[in-house]
Amino acid sequence: MSPKPLATAIALSCSLLALEATQADELIVEVVPSSLGVAVPPGSGTLEVDLLNPATNSQSFSLEGFQFELRAPGGSGVTFSDATTATSAAYIFAGNSIADSFFGGDLIVSPPPPPATNDLVAFDSVATPNTFVTLAPGSTLGLGLVSFSVDANALAAFVPLSIITFNGNTEPNGTQLVDPSGNPIPFSTNNGEITIGTPVVPEPSVLGLVVSGLVFGGVFQLRRGAGARQSQRE
Repeated sequence: MSPKPLATAIALSCSLLALEATQADELIVEVVPSSLGVAVPPGSGTLEVDLLNPATNSQSFSLEGFQFELRAPGGSGVTFSDATTATSAAYIFAGNSIADSFFGGDLIVSPPPPPATNDLVAFDSVATPNTFVTLAPGSTLGLGLVSFSVDANALAAFVPLSIITFNGNTEPNGTQLVDPSGNPIPFSTNNGEITIGTPVVPEPSVLGLVVSGLVFGGVFQLRRGAGARQSQRE
């Protein structure tokens, strides 16, 4: 191969690698803090859903609107009562928000107070047409301050809090990030957890005994079955 085609091939490979690196960039929608505790139910508290553009990303992202869905398992005793723009991290559309301008900072458009639910959907967008917010790498902005409560009858447990991703067929109310052209922005999620009371966690030694017992039982059954078949042959 002559030097010129080789140089062209190397340049093309570099371009493709750069393109792949750019396409791989995505934002992160996360629950903050990732772990909360309610020592003795009933109880209540707040958490945030934030949006992060990791410092490892190479590109900025422009947003015009968002919707997020936060879900706790049904029957867990955890419900959400509201979501507002009063985040500790700078709110993403501060000073230019539909929620702030028309709904008093409430991200849930329903008659106040919103009904308690284990499946909360919140959304907002810029109030001024043809405007947007840009997240540079390393930036974190707030999407919503979420209020939650734990029922008095809730059992001690680790309750997962899941950020649900949009799917037109199965999760039509799921989380979406939209750019100024109305296109979806790629993202991943970091979920959270609420610890109710003091859940019982088996000691490692207990777990080892359980696993050993299951394995021993399985081997015993296999040997017993093999012995029975051998006796039938004889």
